[in-house]
Amino acid sequence: MKHLLPALILIALFSGWSDVDKSLYGAYLIIYAADWNQTLEIADNPEDYYENNPIIGEHPSRVAVNNWMALGLVGNYLVADVVGPKWRRPLIWTMIIAQGLVVSRNFQVGLRW
Repeated sequence: MKHLLPALILIALFSGWSDVDKSLYGAYLIIYAADWNQTLEIADNPEDYYENNPIIGEHPSRVAVNNWMALGLVGNYLVADVVGPKWRRPLIWTMIIAQGLVVSRNFQVGLRW
């Protein structure tokens, strides 16, 4: 029963989205999770890495990382939902590409997922 409410919320969140858009957004979430993990690794190893995001700073705390990434997660979903079906897919593809470039660059400097 405790898993029913989150499932209903997810169903409500993505109502009106095509199956392709849902799948693409799922792919984006996987890449986003990798970036989140990499950013936490930066926070845990300030002597080895620095963050390029000026909002959370070069050496963010884990709390700052988690707050920023959670805010991004909600904000990105809301934008993708509000733009409507015509622009949703191009937006999600743009998000996938941008996030993929970030994760790739992080991987090149030694951050894994």
